Amino acid sequence: FSYFMLSETLFLSIFLAANLLLLRWASTRHWRDLLLAGVTFGFAALTRAIILTWLPLPALWIAWQIWRDQRHRWQAMIKPVLGFTLSVCVIVLPWTAIATNRWSNGDGLILVDTTGGYNFALGAQIATPDGRNGTRLAEILCGGNGLVCQGSQAARQNQAYAQGFEWLGENPQRFISKTALELLDILQVRFDSAEHLTDGYVDG
Repeated sequence: FSYFMLSETLFLSIFLAANLLLLRWASTRHWRDLLLAGVTFGFAALTRAIILTWLPLPALWIAWQIWRDQRHRWQAMIKPVLGFTLSVCVIVLPWTAIATNRWSNGDGLILVDTTGGYNFALGAQIATPDGRNGTRLAEILCGGNGLVCQGSQAARQNQAYAQGFEWLGENPQRFISKTALELLDILQVRFDSAEHLTDGYVDG
């Protein structure tokens, strides 16, 4: 395992550093700390794109901090929130332009990566009678051509999202139940993951 590194380790390190910078800004109110927090959140997003869906929360927290200190003057919230948002965009958007230009072929936007569509479809697949099956999902997304998919990365991403929403529409209750149980596992801080490393391979 000397050359083995989970992306979660890198992501969590960057993510925690970003939160620490944000807390430091809450104490100092220095623009440097706020902008560095945004930049660091941007790097965290490049490591795990899912964090982009969470970023409105720290933006709202920044707005609340200013609202509380400035005696409910909403005008004072604009610059800090805008500065934080732009500092994130400075890191993420150049990669978005590169990824879209290189792998989209005009089929759509690639914000960070294209794994989000596949993971969304895989999560929604629980609503099907056969349940979750990664190999089966890949075959469906590849149009029955085995595991050799055609088309651009952006096209495959769009297809995965479309398939996921179709499954959600068929049986939303099962998806909601699955999501609730997974959220409960997170809140309980359970360490009994179904995946375990064995001799350099992954079981489960």
